Amino acid sequence: MTHHESSRLKRRVSFDVPESATPSSKQGAIPLPPTRLLLTPHSKSSLNLSWDHSSSHSRAQPCTYIVELRDPRTYSW
Repeated sequence: MTHHESSRLKRRVSFDVPESATPSSKQGAIPLPPTRLLLTPHSKSSLNLSWDHSSSHSRAQPCTYIVELRDPRTYSW
């Protein structure tokens, strides 16, 4: 990825969640989306993405988010 492509990616950051995301304390339930997403430059070819857990997240349960990158030229994942 070139620096120019990296710059374009920084301006196109967004996220989607399943429509069925609801607050739940059940193990394996889909969490609500994270909040306060922050994207910061790390190097010429990488970025750091950080966030706060949603209010539905219980610290007693592990929570995993899947982060994917979509190619801006083809829109494929």
